Amino acid sequence: MLAYLTQEPLSLPFSMRLQHNAARKQVTLMLRTPATYVLGAEDNTAFVAQYDADNLLPETAINAATVHVHPARRTQIERYTGSSHVTTLTLHLQQPCALWCPLQQVLIPTPWPAAVESFNELVQFAKATTVHIVFDSNWLSPEQQQPLQWLVKGKETLTGFPVADFYSRRYRRADWTVFGPPQETPPKRGRRGTLLTCHACAFDTDICSFHH
Repeated sequence: MLAYLTQEPLSLPFSMRLQHNAARKQVTLMLRTPATYVLGAEDNTAFVAQYDADNLLPETAINAATVHVHPARRTQIERYTGSSHVTTLTLHLQQPCALWCPLQQVLIPTPWPAAVESFNELVQFAKATTVHIVFDSNWLSPEQQQPLQWLVKGKETLTGFPVADFYSRRYRRADWTVFGPPQETPPKRGRRGTLLTCHACAFDTDICSFHH
């Protein structure tokens, strides 16, 4: 899946998880992104954004926003080549999302240009109150599509699913204020000592995982 804050997708890779309980009218959408660019982070460390139903505004909608999906990136999110059903879920939030972070106390990027750019992008993502999520709905079963409809229809009073029991074992709950001021991209030295600034970020393959 892809996440947008503007008309261009973030370079960060994401996966999505839906937690819900129909009887208790609880729905929470989680977006996970690896934290490998954080200094001292392990390979399986991640940040997880938590979007509770009771933090969403009525403007939250499916396919209400038009964003450009480059063909190469569209291929990455398709489940079945040539028969995708690309969907845009736009979340409008009352306040920035809760963010489950690695347990280490200091969260700074490794001193590499691409890592700093990814880190700064994460901070902007965590601060956002409007997020466009683009995915192929073929990844969802009918049972998984139902809680999404609850979120956008807004006809019932919903609350968030209690995810802390699971995430608190490996993460600490915070929000965007856990980060300091934006990091400056360090210069990259060429072989003869000239300064080269890296402007390109490689795109990682997005793997969409949906869990009931």
